[in-house]
Amino acid sequence: MGTRRIKVLLIDDDTLLGNILTTTLTMEGMEVHYQSSLTGLKAIVQEFQPNIAVLDIEVGTGDGITRMPDIRKVTDTLPVIIISSHTEADEVKRALQQGAIVYLKKPIDIYELKAYIERYAHEWKQTILHIGEMELNTESRILSHQGEEVKQLTWMEYGILTLLYGNRGKSVPY
Repeated sequence: MGTRRIKVLLIDDDTLLGNILTTTLTMEGMEVHYQSSLTGLKAIVQEFQPNIAVLDIEVGTGDGITRMPDIRKVTDTLPVIIISSHTEADEVKRALQQGAIVYLKKPIDIYELKAYIERYAHEWKQTILHIGEMELNTESRILSHQGEEVKQLTWMEYGILTLLYGNRGKSVPY
């Protein structure tokens, strides 16, 4: 019995980069749905049922970050990686506030992107993350201590906590 292929939704209006990423990720054994616009985003998420989404911020006249709530209307557990040429801290903050788990600045390293995809697409299937004495339910974003609910994390808190969790033992640049 083989392992299930990771399904990646990739949206970037730079078709050269999109084609390179699609080819590379496909060669790495992933199933990629690539498109160069945000058109039909909710329908694509419903039909393709990706394990992870990789979105650019500027997609034509659209904005990948402001369209993240459309994804959340379909599924609130889909991990989203933002890739962008915007390097300003405000853009990183805005992406994390909307629930992005990773913000990669262009030019990106394809193998770094692959590592993040593999890390979060597989781990997200794990419903409970153990963080010290705390537990985080990745479906409900509820943080608990010894079975008692502490709070339901906001998307920003959740994004920051999972970013730190995914980089345990490393410093995370702001």
